This record gives sequence, structure tokens and C-alpha cells, in this order.
Amino acid sequence: MAFVNSHLLVALIFAVPISTAASNIFAALLLIGWLARADFGNDWRRIRDNRFALAAAVFFALHVLGMAWTENVDDGVAQIRKAWKFLLVPVFIACAQRQHVDRYLTAFIGALAVAVAISFAIYFELMPPINKATVDNPVPFATHVVYGPLLALGIYLLGHRVLFGGELAKWQRGLLTLLLAAMCTNLFVTDGRAGHVAFFVLAVVLCVQYAGLSLKSATLAAALVLGTFAVAYLGNDDFRHRTVAAVTGDAHRGGRYDVSVDERSAYLRNGWQVIRDHPLLGVGSGDLAAEMARRHQENQSDLRLRRNPHNMYILMAGQFGVLGMASLLWLFVAQIRAALARAQKDVVARFGLALPIVFLVLCLVESYLAVHATSLLFCVFSAFLYQDPAKGETVGEGRPP
Repeated sequence: MAFVNSHLLVALIFAVPISTAASNIFAALLLIGWLARADFGNDWRRIRDNRFALAAAVFFALHVLGMAWTENVDDGVAQIRKAWKFLLVPVFIACAQRQHVDRYLTAFIGALAVAVAISFAIYFELMPPINKATVDNPVPFATHVVYGPLLALGIYLLGHRVLFGGELAKWQRGLLTLLLAAMCTNLFVTDGRAGHVAFFVLAVVLCVQYAGLSLKSATLAAALVLGTFAVAYLGNDDFRHRTVAAVTGDAHRGGRYDVSVDERSAYLRNGWQVIRDHPLLGVGSGDLAAEMARRHQENQSDLRLRRNPHNMYILMAGQFGVLGMASLLWLFVAQIRAALARAQKDVVARFGLALPIVFLVLCLVESYLAVHATSLLFCVFSAFLYQDPAKGETVGEGRPP
């Protein structure tokens, strides 16, 4: 049964970038499989020794406790439902097998390879657009808000394999490099500045991990980031327009009006006002949207009002005050400490460090730990990246295709 559960985890990881419904189904099957295996004593020992598991439990519990000082019960329940992935972290930990790390990473890369192939088919008009994709923005699954960061994570893993896969044959390295180039190109022909930012952050992290804190790594990172940025800036009109608007903070700069710049500025201002008035405990699990709407009206903003503040730090601090911010940061600190504690600097240690670094940045521009695909993947990856190696569990080097 343990073997079956581990491969349900493989299927779940493959489904995350492609289908919300399929990923939910596999998560439910994984829960059933875990209950059926009924090895709760050993599972508890694994969960107890996982630094991330406790942080995830506190993160979820805070959403439940926050119902005690909220007025809008329905919205509070909705926020708890968004956090269910953190409740399942112990199940993911119990079902993950460290010897199957290669398979988990391969499943993720494989799903992204499928998405990239479909995306290019839409872009070159070899097939009609599906879901919300268009020829100008060929994101085949979900939205560019999700697709970009997931693709950036896949690019990091492929780059890691090319750089650290010393046993690769020349033809294998060549194929991986071609796939890596295709994924990088696809990232910059689709919209989504969060994905672009994630790419640049992860590129710097990977260069440092490869060459260390040295002039070599700094030169490599600068060449990679600046070169990629220059190609994208000169070759993609939308990237150029949206970059200028974001950097200047002026939605009208860059040649096109970019409403998301004005929106995020308004949400940041409104969210700060809520946090300033409720610094200790926030407004509870369900009242942030109403409080943000009230500030929106007081500031006489004519921008469209959204329930999502598009910033994970505002979301947690607004809902739960200092406790919320501490709980959110605890997740990242637990991950970083576990990654740094690994003596063997393999893909688990390196990716284990890259994951919280990029999410620390991404959470500034979107509530990514409340968005389904990114939060689910965040929890699933953490299940096998941060297990205690001192407990005798072994990890493979990790070989994405």
C-alpha cells in the first residue's frame, strides 16, 4: 500500500499544473490510501520530526482560530477551505518516499513539458486555443498568474539537472538543454510578471548554488539575468510594456495602460490601513474582504474591487495580525533551516532552499499560499524536501527527464 500511495503522490504532482479537479481527486485518493494503510505509529514519528509539519499545522489552525473574532462566517469558512492543503501536509509526509524523489520531480517536469507543447501549438496556431488561452497569451491551463511561477520552478529543476548531472550522456544533456530552452522561451511569450520575477530569482539562486558566493557566480548570474531580460525586453512588446509600468509604478507608462499596477497599489494602501487599525489579531478569518472594501470606498477608488489583496503578507497580517505574519514566516524559516541542515548537498537540499526563497518574493505580488495550484504544490514538495535525514532515510540525486 505504501508503494501505491507514493505513486498517487506522483500522479497528484503531475496533475497540479494541468487540472484542479484531477489534483483534488488524487489528493482525496491519497487520503483514503493513507487511512487504508493504517500505519499511524510510524507515520506519527515521521511527522513529529518534520520541522515544516508543525509550522503548517499552526498555519492551518490559525485560520480556524480566527473564526472566533470574525463576523462574516461564510467568508471565514471559505478561507479555511483554501487552507486545506496545509491540513493534509502530514498525509503527504507519511506517503512520500525519499527513494522516489526522482519520480516526483520527473512528474512535475513531465506535466510542464506537456503544457509547454500545447502552449506552443496554440501560439503557432497549430491548434485552437483551449480554456482561457489565446494566441497572444497561450497559457493552456489555469491562468498566467499560476502558470508562470510553476514554469519557473520547472526551469530551475531542469537547469539543476543540466548543471549537476555529471553522469548524463551528451545526447541526454542535449535533449534536456533543448527542453530547457523551450520552457524559458515559453515563459516569456506568455503574460505574467510573477513568473518572470520567479525565473530571475531562481536563476540567481541556481548560479550561486553552482559556483558558490564568488565572482564567477556573480558574473554568471548577471550574464544570465541581463541576457534573458534583454532578449525578452527587445523581443516581446507585452513584456516591455508591462515591465516599464511595473518598474515606474505608473500604469500609463510603457505605451499601454496596465490596470494591475494601479490595482495592486490600491490594495497595498487599503491593506496597510486595515493592518494599522488591527495590528495584534487582525480582523479574523472572514472579515478582511469587507474591511478592504470599506477602505476602498473611503479612498474613493474607481478601480475594480477584488476580494484577494494580491499579497500574501497583507492577507495574513490583515486576517491575523502579528500572529498571521509570524505564522507565514515560520513556514519559510522551517524550510530554510531544514534545507541548510542537510549535509549532502543534492537536489533535495538545493531545491529545498530555492523553494522558500522564491515564495518569499512571490508572496509580495500575489497570495500564492491561498491560490490552489501553487499552495498545493508548495505543501506536496515540502513533504519530501524537509524530512529529517538523520532518521535514516536516503535520497536520490533527483533526475528530472
